[in-house]
Amino acid sequence: MSIPLTLLARTVDAIAFIGLLAAAVYAPLAYGSLTLESELGLMFAVGGLICLVGLRLLLPGDNLRLPKPLKILAIIATGYLALVFLSALNAPNPTPAFRAAFRISVHVAGFFLAAALLRNAARRNAFVIVLLLTALVAGAIGFAEFTGHRLFPGAGQRISSTYYNPIHYSGFLDLVAPIALAAALLAPRIWQRILAGVIALVAFANALLTFSYASWGALALVTLAILIIYAVRPRFSARRLAVSASVLLIAAALGVTALAISPRLSGSLQDRVATVLQIFAVDEATPSSPGPLGSLGARMQIWEPTVTMTLERPLLGAGPGNFIYEITRFRPETAEESRLMHRFVNYAHHDYLQVASEIGLPALVLFVAFWLLALTLRPEAPRPRWFTVGASMGIIALLIHGFMDGNLTVNHSVAFLAFTLVGASFAASPTPTAAAAPPPTE
Repeated sequence: MSIPLTLLARTVDAIAFIGLLAAAVYAPLAYGSLTLESELGLMFAVGGLICLVGLRLLLPGDNLRLPKPLKILAIIATGYLALVFLSALNAPNPTPAFRAAFRISVHVAGFFLAAALLRNAARRNAFVIVLLLTALVAGAIGFAEFTGHRLFPGAGQRISSTYYNPIHYSGFLDLVAPIALAAALLAPRIWQRILAGVIALVAFANALLTFSYASWGALALVTLAILIIYAVRPRFSARRLAVSASVLLIAAALGVTALAISPRLSGSLQDRVATVLQIFAVDEATPSSPGPLGSLGARMQIWEPTVTMTLERPLLGAGPGNFIYEITRFRPETAEESRLMHRFVNYAHHDYLQVASEIGLPALVLFVAFWLLALTLRPEAPRPRWFTVGASMGIIALLIHGFMDGNLTVNHSVAFLAFTLVGASFAASPTPTAAAAPPPTE
């Protein structure tokens, strides 16, 4: 009887693993999981995976081990989820609160699913390959969009590929571009480096075409960090330093060339620069009134009432999903209408203020602690250098971008993939149970 059960366990485990790979493809390609249909699709997929993993744990076979680093992160993630649902119970609008709570559960579930299903190098590599190939597909759609073949409704000359808007797409690129670059420099096989290099080039080019300055800044910092790590660790190498410098020079040359030969690209850049300069603009007709707001100025008009909203309910916040309803009570009547700061602004455009205002300051502490510990704790078994560097830098890019948008809170596909990547980083190798172990020899 134990042999059929063991076979069933392996079958369930394989199906769950394939399902996780499918979710990694579905999340970014299904409109960024932001529409109702794509959101429910990801939610049902993750729910099915949780059921499969639960069934797997009941069957004989290897145990799911929790080494200390993974256990610490699991405790923090569980505490964060507990505060999410406690906040939902206390929310003035419970229906959207519980819907948002379940969305957040899907994000965090990615961590637990990866910890249970990506416990060997072959599976982790397969997950990363699928993620990078998905980024390649999204990048091809982004290029087609830039040339006028728009798959989804977009935002002017800024590409959004399969995502709702360019900012959300840039968050996805923040996560995958550093992984591709690290693999292009550090992967052990030449075909891996070539494939990763092509994907990195596509991802960085798409990030340029989103015209997201927050993404540009985050990717510039982590790219520089990756190149420095490549040049000096484990020991300094003049050849690797020359490669790093060449990468920077080639990237700069390509950027300048693209601006020179593409009027549309240079025009879009000029528009974005003008938008930023409008932050402190003054209307010539009425010098005492502010001019049109740029993206940062509009965000600041959101952040100020969000802080007030947070201080009113510091422990449990206004409730997940309640930002859109509660922020209207704190929005100044003199606030200028803009693309971001309109009457029904639906999120804080700031990961940390989003958590603090909706779930409370204790939840913010756990949220920040989870990501910082994910970057500083060491997994039980060392990971390949390209994986460690790429995953860490992808998370860092999202944390930097989080000061200007909500990629780890309201960008569901990116949040799910980021949590999943952390789970893959700390998943422990399986050990056979006593029932599955070979009989002792005399």
